[in-house]
Amino acid sequence: MNTFLAFQEFTNADDANEMAEKLSQHGIANAIEKNSNLLGEEIIGRQYNNHIVLKIKGEDFAKARKILIENTTVDMNMIDRNYMLFSLSDNELIEVLAKPDEWGAYNYNLAKMILAERGTNVSEQKIDSMQKEYANTLYQQRSIDSIWLVLGYTFSIAGIWAGLFSRSSLILIYGLLDAIPGCLGIILGLVIVRTKRVLPDGQQIMSYDDRARKHGKAMLYLGIFALALNAFLFLIRYEFPLIPPRL
Repeated sequence: MNTFLAFQEFTNADDANEMAEKLSQHGIANAIEKNSNLLGEEIIGRQYNNHIVLKIKGEDFAKARKILIENTTVDMNMIDRNYMLFSLSDNELIEVLAKPDEWGAYNYNLAKMILAERGTNVSEQKIDSMQKEYANTLYQQRSIDSIWLVLGYTFSIAGIWAGLFSRSSLILIYGLLDAIPGCLGIILGLVIVRTKRVLPDGQQIMSYDDRARKHGKAMLYLGIFALALNAFLFLIRYEFPLIPPRL
């Protein structure tokens, strides 16, 4: 079964429906969803204030982008010359052509027209080469910054420490508080281990490299152990309140 992946995001339903209709007319199945996923896939070019997502099958990404570019018209006489693309340099406009997934069909076509108006001709071969070079950079997985390694392990280990050395007689309140570091370690570990990126060609890859995911798994397992330990010690202290917590 082919999974529908986020192809483009919108701030209003009208634009999403218009694009969905264009794709449907060319036989590309699609779906529109509200975006409520805060820790899910990292979409190339995501704008975090957007909340409507147009989804298509990954295998249709390249075809859909080509269709939209070919079927999106730009009338230079109707465009406000204060529009942001007019302030870009030639090199910046060429970069727009290299990244149609980030800029969209309208800006892609407009960038071409502005360059032509300025007398700068960019061949289709050069555009294709730039897009392939750009795609190759997206295949590179991320390493993990040292600060996140420190935080992840600190959260997970602090959860174990809190469970073993809790001093409070307020068992319920501090039992819950002791679980927080372990939960944070689990969340960070899951993000590192499970986060994926959707590439312009519709492929999904893991966002982080093997080394980072190994550390993520370690944080995840330590966090789970911390929660299990806290739950076990909480039950013991709750059932046997006369037994003082360890110092």
